Amino acid sequence: MHSQLLVLALLAACAGLGMGLLLAVLAHRKLARDAQLQARKLEAAATDRDEFLTVLSHELRNPLGAIAAAAQVLDSDGTDGETAAEARAVIARQTRALSHTLGELLDLSRLVAGKTALARQPLDLAAMGRSIEQGLVRACAVHGHRLSCRLEPAWSAGDAARLELALTRVLTDELAAMPPGREVLLSVQSEGGLALLRVEFDAQGSGDPGLALTVARRLVELHGGTLGRQASGNGIVFTACLPSYPSPVVTGDS
Repeated sequence: MHSQLLVLALLAACAGLGMGLLLAVLAHRKLARDAQLQARKLEAAATDRDEFLTVLSHELRNPLGAIAAAAQVLDSDGTDGETAAEARAVIARQTRALSHTLGELLDLSRLVAGKTALARQPLDLAAMGRSIEQGLVRACAVHGHRLSCRLEPAWSAGDAARLELALTRVLTDELAAMPPGREVLLSVQSEGGLALLRVEFDAQGSGDPGLALTVARRLVELHGGTLGRQASGNGIVFTACLPSYPSPVVTGDS
């Protein structure tokens, strides 16, 4: 009897030791997975940072170069009044562009840090599409593009003013970079639980939207969506995908 109890005790001890070893192995594996996940997040963050700094340096280099060249003209001997006026106009224009760019960056950084709240309201994507269309009309007229729209009902939730401003800027930049006389289609629709705003250009742009695209993409992501720019055939397609919501129901007397 005593020997049987001893055997049972040894078996229990072994079982407990085995369970402890199993738990230790599982804990070690979880720590390893967590470490790998954290490493991937840090690597992705570093990549995003490097890409952003590259885009930012490119975005700032052109206006700063123009300002430096204009300042050099003003410092040159024999600069006539008309040339000096043109140089001052260049400095003023590029300074405004830099101020606008920095303002966008500061606004976006405050949003990302949670220091400024998005004005989330029911978002009529078709109405926003009409507003964006109005913002693109002048750019299309200047560059000889032909703009058409196909706007179907689609609803989401978000800050319409910020989204409209960011998307209009990136699309205007794209229009300016394209050869003249192109077809542009702006469409809105609801599909597969998403509210989609899509702009299709029938030619490749000659430039990169750069910082404007980065700002617009981050803003769309803050709304729980995505913003893509893909080559499609001989053209470019911008697609903003936002979570779809039912259209608000208006109640009461009207």
